[in-house]
Parts: sequence; structure tokens; C-alpha cells
Amino acid sequence: MKNQTGIWIDGTMARVITFYDDKETIREIVSDIENKQHHPHHEGDKGTFMGKRHLNHESTFAHRKRRQEFQFLDEVIEEVKDTNEVFIMGPSGMKKKLQTRMQADKKLQPKLKDILTTDHLTLNQCVEKVREYYKL
Repeated sequence: MKNQTGIWIDGTMARVITFYDDKETIREIVSDIENKQHHPHHEGDKGTFMGKRHLNHESTFAHRKRRQEFQFLDEVIEEVKDTNEVFIMGPSGMKKKLQTRMQADKKLQPKLKDILTTDHLTLNQCVEKVREYYKL
């Protein structure tokens, strides 16, 4: 029997639901991606100079956030690398970023079956969505 996996993902967490031989495994991966709302910009803070280069906190934040997103997506990909089929669902653009990262990997590319836009789902709703998708 195949390993069939569904991933529900947004910027705060991912739920990886895998079915194999009528067994179900669920793994929740919490994101460490910083939210700009939690790091307010102070009006008088204009950044710093390093030699002739000017660094501001906006670009520093953007680079750090991009690294954190890559780490989060890589952790999700690590969880599904041994599965046979994967589909991705979620409400945010994070699902598209995961799709892009998976399509860049030649081993994962054929495993990616679909991407669906959904609302925020409870854990039970996620499991049911995966069951419906694979007709289990």
C-alpha cells in the first residue's frame, strides 16, 4: 500500500497527515517565523552604516524571515520525503512556497499531486480532508 500524505500549512504551523496500511500519523510542526507585528519599528530608528553601506532594520528583518521560512519548509519536506503521494492545502501563500520548494527537488516533484486552497481547519477537519482526497 502507498504512503499518502496531506499537508495543511500556513505561516504559523504545518500539519502533516500520513496514511499507511490503514494507520494514521499526524505531526504538527510549529513555525519559528518572526511576525513583524511582534517587532514594532520605532520611528526614530533609521538603521546603521557599515562603511559606505546603509543597513536598515527592514532589510535585516526580511532576510531573517526568508531564512526562517526556508528552515520551516525544509523541516516539512523532511517529514514527507519517504511518502509516495503528497498534496498541500492551506489558506496562505506558504502552501505555494512549499510547492515551489518541492518542485525544485527532482525526487519530490513526481510525488506532489495537488494544491488546494482551504480556510483555517481544525485537526479533525484536516484529517477528514485528507481522507476525502485519497478516498480512504
